[in-house]
Amino acid sequence: MVFILFLMPACKSPEGNIYKIDPRTFVENKITLDDLADDIIYIPLDNRYPIGQIYSSYKILKNSIYIAAQNIGIITFNRDGKMARKIGGFGRGPGEYLYCMSFAVDENTEAVYVMDRNNTIKVFSKNGNFLKSILLPKSEDGFNFSEIDFYYSNLFVSQYINMGHAEYNWIIIDTLGKLIKQKKNSIPAFPSRGGNSGGICKFKNKIYYWNQYNVPFSQFHLI
Repeated sequence: MVFILFLMPACKSPEGNIYKIDPRTFVENKITLDDLADDIIYIPLDNRYPIGQIYSSYKILKNSIYIAAQNIGIITFNRDGKMARKIGGFGRGPGEYLYCMSFAVDENTEAVYVMDRNNTIKVFSKNGNFLKSILLPKSEDGFNFSEIDFYYSNLFVSQYINMGHAEYNWIIIDTLGKLIKQKKNSIPAFPSRGGNSGGICKFKNKIYYWNQYNVPFSQFHLI
């Protein structure tokens, strides 16, 4: 659940155009979980492997839950929280990945697409078997793509501006790796030591993308 707070310039400030926000003056309001949802289900997850830290990337399908756990990799659970299997694992060999903080799951086949290092997507079957690798377009500046998600049976892959560099905002490819559509980054490279930041999300048949520099919030709709 994400809350977006819009601060509207309707309040007058005694200091001209400077608006002050003082939490000490807020009227306390309590929001309970029943205000946010009609039904809440708690699912205790099987801890056969000590899960430890869970990355922010997770997927909830009709019958399965997928999470990316530090030092373990991607793990699947059924809707009762019982662990089903691991998807691949960390390493440098065939069928292994070095990075799994972003992944996508095909809701029809339950194939798992893991964003790995070196602009490579590792593809696994729903049983956890390695199927293939998909090589993404190489950026001239050498920086990797950042995030991945499924969208209308294709893959939406975003690239955030990292240390002032990014060739793309996003690309859309099919599950074989064929490029369907792309949007180039419009900002020339600039000196920076700042890391990357951004996000993608889906809402009402649209997919939304943002990064911290030049795309506050844009949408793309593919039919």
